[in-house]
Amino acid sequence: MIDKANDLTAQYKKHAVSKLAQQWQVVPRVPLDFSFRDLNSIAEISMDESRKRHEKPLGPGISSVTTAIRLPNNHISSLNNLFSISSRIVENPLNIAWIDLSFNNLTEIDLELLNFPHLNTLYLHANNIAALPEIEKLAQLDHLHTLTLHGNPLENAKGYRQYAVSRLARLKHLDFCAITKQDRAIAKAWWDYVERKKGVVEDM
Repeated sequence: MIDKANDLTAQYKKHAVSKLAQQWQVVPRVPLDFSFRDLNSIAEISMDESRKRHEKPLGPGISSVTTAIRLPNNHISSLNNLFSISSRIVENPLNIAWIDLSFNNLTEIDLELLNFPHLNTLYLHANNIAALPEIEKLAQLDHLHTLTLHGNPLENAKGYRQYAVSRLARLKHLDFCAITKQDRAIAKAWWDYVERKKGVVEDM
């Protein structure tokens, strides 16, 4: 009876692994971490420190890949070549789902981020981003559900949260706070008001 039970357990595990492979295909690794490296630019990322980490098969259809890059607490002001450099330090940059760029010197939301189509979590808090329209650039990231922007000058702009929520329809968390249905309703009403007001001014 024990042997039969063990056989069933093995079959269930095999089935579970197979289903996981079909659904997810990859298992995340520990983030590639470049925090507190005193980096002034993306180009200063050391290839020696971040040697390319090859995929390690865990089972049929399952691979272990890097899905997160951490670059907080540096002096980065531009994201030029982030994707191309990422392609040399991780197995496949298209698998990157989380990028942490908090506590840097960014003044804009760089379009370089759009090269990561599966990005779902982006930390940009404590930078120097001032213009609200910068947020709208992220609308092209179909999987983005978590974003931080607090600690930037734009946080003090009137209607900051409403603007972000109204422009990023798929967002679920902003500045570590969940976005509720009420938040969505308020953001939509605010945006409609802004658009109407703008129309009145243009007609004058």
